[in-house]
Amino acid sequence: MELLRSPWRNIFLDFSRSIEENATIVSPYISAQPLEEIAVSVQTPKSVQFNICTKLDSNSILHGSLDLNAIQKFCYKFPITTVKHLPGLHAKVYIADDHTAIITSGNLTIS
Repeated sequence: MELLRSPWRNIFLDFSRSIEENATIVSPYISAQPLEEIAVSVQTPKSVQFNICTKLDSNSILHGSLDLNAIQKFCYKFPITTVKHLPGLHAKVYIADDHTAIITSGNLTIS
């Protein structure tokens, strides 16, 4: 276990590069930039399974804190992706395979 200090962008990039088989992204707010950084980092997009848990809230979509177009684009690149709606979601957790988990207060917005 390691305590991370902000900014943790380099840790996020290391996390993204470490994904080989599957990853779980749990965040109520998701923007394009971090998803693009993950997409560039993963070496075998067709075989990596992603589970995205977010709060599909109309206010978040209208205010731009949840980018559905970015999620859709991500799903095209990673066809084995599941997107789930969790009403009332506040948690922010990022898990890569069985080796790395980040539990944070940071949404998956600008990293």
